[in-house]
Amino acid sequence: MSQGFPRPVGEGGGEKAAVAGGGSGPYDPGMDARVSVLETHMEYVRADLAEIKAEQKVTSAAIASLAAATERLSAKVDATEVRLSAQMATLPTKSDLRNYYMQSLAIGFAFLVLVVGGIVGGLDWIKVH
Repeated sequence: MSQGFPRPVGEGGGEKAAVAGGGSGPYDPGMDARVSVLETHMEYVRADLAEIKAEQKVTSAAIASLAAATERLSAKVDATEVRLSAQMATLPTKSDLRNYYMQSLAIGFAFLVLVVGGIVGGLDWIKVH
């Protein structure tokens, strides 16, 4: 009993010796008060434990709900990934974009040559006639 617990009366010079007439143990006048305090503490412990159990049920339900929501979201993400992968397969690559740019540039240059040629040819025709 060296862990900070009070020594029972009768061990090492308690307040009074055993109750006369072969009583049930050493006499301790503060025992009733200590037991009453312990009983009160146990009531609080039980109330706290009941509260913890109730919160644990709510938490378990919330976790189950989150797990179900996570599964639904995971399925949606997978479906979106498949859809986007299919759409990405139809998009042009960098090489395609570069080719489109070069084609547009060539068409623009050809149009410019035609316009300039038309103007020069038209002016030349006007000058001759």
